[in-house]
Amino acid sequence: MLLGRRYHVDFRPKKIRNLKFVFYIRKEMTEERVKISFDSEYKIRLYEEAKANRSDSLQSEALQFVEKTGLFNDKVKSLVTVLEAHADRIESQKIRAIGLRMAADNETDQRNKHQRALQAIISEKRAELDRFVAQYQSLERIEAEQRVLLDKLTSSHTNSK
Repeated sequence: MLLGRRYHVDFRPKKIRNLKFVFYIRKEMTEERVKISFDSEYKIRLYEEAKANRSDSLQSEALQFVEKTGLFNDKVKSLVTVLEAHADRIESQKIRAIGLRMAADNETDQRNKHQRALQAIISEKRAELDRFVAQYQSLERIEAEQRVLLDKLTSSHTNSK
């Protein structure tokens, strides 16, 4: 009978102890001993019952570990999702703050430009006012001189009559 790929079992028992059979298995021209036993539920086992039970408990522990790892992975994914959402909100607020700061800096620059423009206009108007004042004073002098001349002419004209 073929047991696996290259294993052959000789079903002639060599020793019988506590319902354990020892069979010789030939594997590629070498002999190995395999103990076949019956457990408490009368299932045929290739390993001893204690080793089989330990293997079963290890398998259940491994399944629990995989389950817990899956739950942990799900929790980490949800945490990452929440953190990414917070990071997106923080990034948008940061961009908004940068935009507001640039707008405030721009507003300050605009106010400074406007103030310089108004100062230039004020300087031009003062220079124009100074010209007008000088022109007015010049015209007042000319008027005063012309009155004096007119008074002289009228007084000399009245004196000559």
